Amino acid sequence: MDNTPTKLTLDINGMHCDSCIQRIESALGKITGLPSIQVTLGQVVVTLDDSQTTKREIIESITQGGQFTVTAFSTERDTK
Repeated sequence: MDNTPTKLTLDINGMHCDSCIQRIESALGKITGLPSIQVTLGQVVVTLDDSQTTKREIIESITQGGQFTVTAFSTERDTK
């Protein structure tokens, strides 16, 4: 089993204020397997443990409710 963490960067549409950042941080904080979460206006960067969560779960957590949309994402394996 490969336990190499994955860095997931998502571009988010619909974020306009600190409240938006807090809403996304709160939603992502409920997901097991995200040791690192960074949210700024328009972008989310998380490190995820693929054995505990999926990209789909993360995206659905952000877009649930219809206020935010993911316009692009990229993944990168941590090779350290």
